[in-house]
Amino acid sequence: MDVFDPSAAPGVVTPSWGGITVREGLSILRGLRGLGFAAFDVNTVSPPHDHAGLTGALAAQVAMECVFLLDACRPAGRPG
Repeated sequence: MDVFDPSAAPGVVTPSWGGITVREGLSILRGLRGLGFAAFDVNTVSPPHDHAGLTGALAAQVAMECVFLLDACRPAGRPG
């Protein structure tokens, strides 16, 4: 999560100015569709620093996009 600019994700362990925007980050994730993934890890969210809940909401969106990527890796006709 600390790859995102603090304007989008202020509640991370090590905020770094000049990070990517939400649009860029989600676009990168969506562009990975079709690659074979086994797992994802969304980390470095620091609730005490996330006063408005922006980082938590973005982390949830990132996790959801990761679930979509995992689903896209599943062979057709194979149940979840």
